[in-house]
Amino acid sequence: MLMFLMLPNSLVRQAGPPVVLSSIFIVLRLWRVENLPPLDFVNDALMLIFLHTAGVLFVSWRIAMERDLGNAWHEQREARLAAEAARAAVRTLKGIIPVCAFCKKIHADSNWTAIEQYVSARTDARFSHGLCPTCRVDQYPDFPPASR
Repeated sequence: MLMFLMLPNSLVRQAGPPVVLSSIFIVLRLWRVENLPPLDFVNDALMLIFLHTAGVLFVSWRIAMERDLGNAWHEQREARLAAEAARAAVRTLKGIIPVCAFCKKIHADSNWTAIEQYVSARTDARFSHGLCPTCRVDQYPDFPPASR
């Protein structure tokens, strides 16, 4: 019975040796059956059949459990790799960034850079430009108001 518990192989590899050894045991008992009462042989055979059935059921359960654990481990690994890839894809700006109060350029690496270039170089952000309504009125007072 210990053989069923210890071997991590397929059902045939786990059940094969005990079945062969039990078959040899039964053949030896049949060969010497004239010296033993008939009930001992029947009891031995029934006990061996019961033990092997229990062992095969246990091995089947164990193989299914190992397969389920392997699938769960694989799914967990895939989720962890996806999370690591997502974490690597996120690029953020941290700390205090010195910005000119007038032209909004950023002081980095001992020179002044446009905010668009600075952010684009350090993140995956892209920019498009437009005018907010307040700046449009301040910068272009003669331009007619936007129609809705």
